[in-house]
Amino acid sequence: MLVYLGKNIRTPKTCAIGKDNDLVTKEKSLLFGNKKSVRPVIVSMKGGSQMTITSPTPARPASEKQVAFLKTLISERANDLVVDFATLTSKQASDLIGSLISAPRNNAPVAEGMYRNANGVIYKVQASRETGNLYAKVLDVAERKFIYEQGAMRGLTAEMRMTIEEAKAFGVEYGFCVWCGKFLTDPVSVAQGIGPVCAGRV
Repeated sequence: MLVYLGKNIRTPKTCAIGKDNDLVTKEKSLLFGNKKSVRPVIVSMKGGSQMTITSPTPARPASEKQVAFLKTLISERANDLVVDFATLTSKQASDLIGSLISAPRNNAPVAEGMYRNANGVIYKVQASRETGNLYAKVLDVAERKFIYEQGAMRGLTAEMRMTIEEAKAFGVEYGFCVWCGKFLTDPVSVAQGIGPVCAGRV
């Protein structure tokens, strides 16, 4: 009988099964963790016979489509939910998607301004020049630009609206205005993290 001690061990080169039968693995080492999924491992005993054991393997990570869909659902239905997408597995993502789909939608904000959800994603809510209806765009921090995101309005609430202090803190940290996306160059604006015009729009 094989006995594994601890969550992470290395399989020894020889594992004694009986007095004369020694178990030798075909792999140099195996890592064992608290994973649910398993894979077969062929091991050979001296004498030519073989047996199969199973060892845990890392679970498949969530796909890009799952993560993107989850972010949309979270913004629409669970603003206070924080998810570690870096460690999220495909199974966990699937279960979470199922739960969120059945959850009620959030209320939309009632005014133009900057909003940030529980995952730190920033949105700009503004009125359409043609219809006057509100719509939301998500901020791509790396590119310093806003991108229209369909359905984003449904995931924002008045409680998510950024304060002027939060907008300034963003500008100080990243060096550009959270409202217009332009780099701050005026010494006063750099120090405050926002310019005088955009400060009145946040």
